[in-house]
Amino acid sequence: AWTLAALLLFHDWLRRRFDERTALGGVLALGFAPVLLIYGHAFQTESSLLALTVATVWTFDRWRETRRLGW
Repeated sequence: AWTLAALLLFHDWLRRRFDERTALGGVLALGFAPVLLIYGHAFQTESSLLALTVATVWTFDRWRETRRLGW
């Protein structure tokens, strides 16, 4: 679930910064990265750390665009 959340947030961030094609390419590259495939299926902290790091970048970028706090 953490890996899926990271991929969805990463896709949305790339789509807003670039375009849909770049977002799909980025998600495919990250989704099929060997390290992500290994750690994404294990019950360890790496997948949650990745998801929360991507969520932090996504939130900061969204705040930078809107200068609003909250959703």
